[in-house]
Amino acid sequence: MGGSTRAAEVARHRIVQQLATKMDGMKALNNILLIGVTNRKDLLPEELLRPGRFELKVKFSLPDESGRLQILEILTDNMENSFLAPDVNLQELAARTEKYSGAELEALVNSSVSCAFNRASSVHPTKMGFDEESFKITMEDFLHALHPLAVQA
Repeated sequence: MGGSTRAAEVARHRIVQQLATKMDGMKALNNILLIGVTNRKDLLPEELLRPGRFELKVKFSLPDESGRLQILEILTDNMENSFLAPDVNLQELAARTEKYSGAELEALVNSSVSCAFNRASSVHPTKMGFDEESFKITMEDFLHALHPLAVQA
């Protein structure tokens, strides 16, 4: 394990150095724009953050409750008519998901679908598949999905 960790670190260092060299060489090319996006700036190597590499830094804040509600509405729009149970309260979910990013809200929705699918599949374990007509994603599925999601503070 120690050897593979060291090899991974060497490979990472080489990749970072190659990227930094390429970035430094782009100054002569006026028609290239390099954009980098991360939600964990603290994990970026210092070599990439030094002056002259990424000149402009734009911070996007986490969505407020209204923004989270809009994101949840967009993410559940396709499932609303047929798969979303009437007890699902997106406003409550938006209130419970403070500090969630859009990606984390998407993971929440996907996880709730998995919870619903597992629940529907376990009703008839000997039967292949499940009844699409009665398949519903409930508020309980969303609440169950909320627990394992560890949100970065």
